[in-house]
Parts: sequence; C-alpha cells; structure tokens
Amino acid sequence: MLRVVISPTKLRDNVTVISGHMPLQYLLPNNFIVPVRHAEKKVGYQRVVERSRVNKLADDLRKNRTDLPTSLLLNIRGSNALALLMDEQNGVGTLQIDAIDSPGATATEHPFYVVDGQHRILALKEVFEEDTARWSKFTIPFICFLGATERQEMEQFYTVNSTAKSVKTDLALDLLKQRVESDSRTLDAAVERGEVWKVKAQSITEILDKECRVWRGTIRFPNAPKENTTISSNGFVSSLKRLLQSSYFQQLTDQQGADIIGCYWTAVQRVCPEPFEDDVGQFSLQKSVGVNACHHILLNVVEVIRSRGNSVFEVASYEEIIDRIFRDVEGDNARGDVVRGADFWRAGSGGAAGSFSSSTGQRVLINKLLNLVPQMDIN
Repeated sequence: MLRVVISPTKLRDNVTVISGHMPLQYLLPNNFIVPVRHAEKKVGYQRVVERSRVNKLADDLRKNRTDLPTSLLLNIRGSNALALLMDEQNGVGTLQIDAIDSPGATATEHPFYVVDGQHRILALKEVFEEDTARWSKFTIPFICFLGATERQEMEQFYTVNSTAKSVKTDLALDLLKQRVESDSRTLDAAVERGEVWKVKAQSITEILDKECRVWRGTIRFPNAPKENTTISSNGFVSSLKRLLQSSYFQQLTDQQGADIIGCYWTAVQRVCPEPFEDDVGQFSLQKSVGVNACHHILLNVVEVIRSRGNSVFEVASYEEIIDRIFRDVEGDNARGDVVRGADFWRAGSGGAAGSFSSSTGQRVLINKLLNLVPQMDIN
C-alpha cells in the first residue's frame, strides 16, 4: 500500500491527481506500460525508446553518479481507478496497490501507464533486475492521475514535451566543465564516454576569451548578448575537437593549449590584419566556417614548427608558415570573381569562404588550406 498526497487541483475533466514517493517494488519489474505510438492503429503517443539514453542513465545509476529527484508522470486507467484511493484524511490517503514480490511476478491488475519518464523507468528496470535486493527499496517521486483516459494522457504528454526546451549545447558544455571540476565521478564518466576533450576545449575557450586579444569579447558564452561576438562558445569548442583528440595536445595543460592557439591566432592577425579591424562581423574568418577550418589545420602547422626546431609558444614561429596560407588562399565569390587573401574571408557575396559552410564545403575549404601548409623538415 502506498501513502499518497491528494492534490486539491484536478485535471480539467475532473480527474484526481495524487503524488508521493514510490519504492521501485511497486513499479518494477513489469507493473508499468509505456504506450508507444502506433501510427497505423492510431493508438499510443510515446516515442520509441532510445536505448543509448537508457544505457547511459543505467550506468550512471550503477556507479552512483546521478540522482533522480524529478517526478515520474503516471496514470492508472479505468473508471474504477479512483476506488483504489482509500482512507482519505486531511489531503492524505492510501493507494491500494500491492508491491510486486519477486522479479518474475506478473503485473498487478492496475499497472501504471507512463505519461512521462519512460527512459528513467527503463534504466531503473535494468539495474533493478541486476540487483533486486539493492534497488527494490529505492524510492522515486511520482505524480499519478487516477482514471485518466489515453486521450487525457496524450494531452499531458504533449503539453510537457512540446513546451519543454532542451538545454543549449553551449550551456551544457559550460555545466559539464563545472561538474568535472567539482566531482571526480563526472570526470570518470567523461573519460568513459570520450568527452574529456569537451571539458578541455571549454577551459581553453574561456582562457582565450580572457587572455587572447584576438578573441577577447568576440566569443558568445551561454545567456550572453550577441553584441560584437562572432561565434558561440559551442562553435568554438566544437572546432577544437581534432586538435584536442590528438596525442600531442592531450599531453598539454589547458593553459599550454590555450597559449599555442593564442599564438597561432595572433600570427593570423599579423599576416591577415583586415578581418580583425573595425567590424569583425564582416568576415567569415572569425565565424564558425573560418574558425573550424583554421583550427583543423593547426595541428599540421604545429608539426611543421616542431620539425624545424622552433618553439610553438612563439608567434613568429607561426608567421613564417601561415603567411602563404592566408595570402594565397583563393576562390570564387557569388559574383563569379576570384577573390584572394583577406577578401576570400569577406562575408556576403563579396567573399568566397561563406560558400563553404556545408559539411562538404568544409572539407573542401580545409583541403584548400592544407595544400598551402609547408612540408615538414625531415632530416
């Protein structure tokens, strides 16, 4: 039997709403139904489960890396569902539902229909079946309708999921970095999922915003106004993936990585100054298309510098290598004219770089720049 709180607010169709905390043995392993949408039959409304989400959450639960404080949204269907609510007094009552005694037990006569929270339930089911003794007493908050129809469930599902907004990637990256810095378990999870580069990239992006004159005030961080920024922090972080997954950059501290990238961009500014003067928004060089391409070739540039025995922490080391790249890169603009050097990076119809924004175009642009990188000095 479950002790529950009876909400004074009902659904528009006078459906009673209750809430409480439910030990998993009342719900698992099979006392629930996920009403997945069947378009042909015109029944159900839930999305098909994403196993990757379930597996990720189950793994975090096993390793005690996460909590589940938000409520499941459930319903007990049937006109007699309200009769399950007994002993009402001062807004509290008892729901006449029995706990399931064993993993192989059949569902009760009144299963819970999952309106919202199927991935949480399925992840809990996975760990519950692995270690029933540990998880059967685990409690999870829930809100439950008593006697709502499938149509009413569907309306609530639509309201919850059509008005919710996913966390923007730039904010998610910012939060991931903060979590890693304060919780070693989050770092362990990032290592397992191959996401450590994201944490490093976020840190480097923040350092460049503070310390590199080229990028100070031009990277847009979460919830910041656009103003004079040219690229989001997410775009900048994503552009660093190839660099930070290389064995060379993995060995560097965040500060060292930021120093190298800062020297590189300072050299870019010196050999191709026009895009960094006045209104930087007039050039694609500081936007995603340019930043991604420039960061993609940086590893090659670094290898050339090292092959010559020069320091990767000196701006001059980059200038002599990239001067030709930014002087000779060329392409056709929207008017059919060949543009070269700084004009190549001009935004709009006057420049050519903007036409390489697609994934295929990015590969072509990167190849253009790579062809202009000098060969390494091999002794």
